[in-house]
This record gives sequence, structure tokens and C-alpha cells, in this order.
Amino acid sequence: MSPSASFDRGEAEKDLLKILAESFDSPAHSPDITIKCNGKATLCYKHILCRRSDWFSKAITGGFLESGSSVIELKEECDDSAVRRMLEFCYSLDYSVPEECAPSIHARMVALADKYIINGLVAFATDRFRMAIETASCANLAAAAEEVYAERSSAVYDLHSIIIDNVLVNESYLGGPNADFDRLLYDIPQFAVDLSRAQYAHYKQGMRKTYVCPGSCNPKETFQAAIQYSDKYTFQCTGRRGHAWTYAGRIWHQQYLLKE
Repeated sequence: MSPSASFDRGEAEKDLLKILAESFDSPAHSPDITIKCNGKATLCYKHILCRRSDWFSKAITGGFLESGSSVIELKEECDDSAVRRMLEFCYSLDYSVPEECAPSIHARMVALADKYIINGLVAFATDRFRMAIETASCANLAAAAEEVYAERSSAVYDLHSIIIDNVLVNESYLGGPNADFDRLLYDIPQFAVDLSRAQYAHYKQGMRKTYVCPGSCNPKETFQAAIQYSDKYTFQCTGRRGHAWTYAGRIWHQQYLLKE
């Protein structure tokens, strides 16, 4: 008699996730609640939604449903495709998108995940947004920026820096006239402000030089800073005495700049 195969927990968990995913929006698997949006219905299990979402947990167990009702209608939402993706994630920890997927789709998922408190979806959709924005056309980046900057969700606010960082490393946006990008600067003042501040920070980072502590610490302590001639800059020595040294930028450059 051949020995039985050992239990592979990793494979078993994959199988379990596959079974869960196959039960999504499936009449054959005895769903017990319907989520409606914009006239479209999605069949789900209460238990799965409650475990994945604090919002749905309160809606289902906190008396939000009318007695005997098994339907929740999301009347505030108009994008039924995005709602379906959100519910799909609750089952499979993934969601389906077209092959040529615009970054704005993932931005919308971040907003929905934040609103309906879908555990794990904010981080997942943010990662997909970051990957999509890296290869996005200028028109798609402009559409994503409009979507992101129109939202007031704190989770979506974190996408601002992803867009700005992508713009800074892409010469096609800043290197010459670009109708889609130029329109963003005119239409979304906050985008223009964020970009200006990021460019200045980028410039300052490039201006950083290495200086020597004016004190008598041994070995000599060095530090990096972007000190302008017109600045007054203070360096806090971490040596035994811990003295704070304050000089005009001119003095730092003339006397304490480490020569390369």
C-alpha cells in the first residue's frame, strides 16, 4: 500500500479561494443577498460581505435591512461596473478589468474601498493604480488625475503623489507643449500646486552638498543639506557636547563645505 500524500496547506488554500471565487454572483451556489446598483444586481453571501467589509457588516447585521429583505441597493453609486469589481474582490482578492485598463478604474476602486471599508482593497487597488500609471498615455493620465483630484477620500488623496512622481520622470509631460497635460494645469489648480512643490523639492534634493561639523568632535561629523548663500542654517551636532551650530549660508559654503 503506497503512503498517502502529505497535506499541502498552500495548495488547499488556493483551492478554497478558487471555490469562493466561483461562488461569486452564482445562482447555483444559493446566495442569500442581492446587491443592486444602477439597476444591475449581483448575488452574494452575507457572511462573506460581513467578513470582508465593516460597512456591509453594519448594514446587514445592524438593522439596515428591512425585515425579511435580502436586497441592498447602493443608490449613491452610478458606476455598477466598479461596484461589481468591489464585490468580486470580497470573494477572490482580485477584480477583473479590461486588457487595456485605464488608471482611473483603479482610482475608482480605491475610493469605493475606502467608502465601504473593504479590507485589503485600498492597498491592492493602489498597487494596481501605480503600475497602470507608469505605462499610461498622456490622455489616460489626465483622466486619472481628474478622477483623483475630484475625490475627497483620504485614501484617494494618497494617489496624488503617485501621479506627481510619474510626471516628474516623464519628459513627454514637461519637455514641451502637450494639450492634455497643459489642460490639467489650467483646470486643476491643486495639481499645479502639487507639481510645483514637488519640482522645488526635487531641485533642492539635487542641490544637497556635504558639510563638516564646525565642532571639535573626533572623528569629524559630516552632514548633507541644501544650503543657499542667503540661508541661515543650524546644524545640531550629535557629538558628546551636542552643540547647535548656526551660520549664514555663505559661511557654511566658504568654511565647512567638504571639497569633492
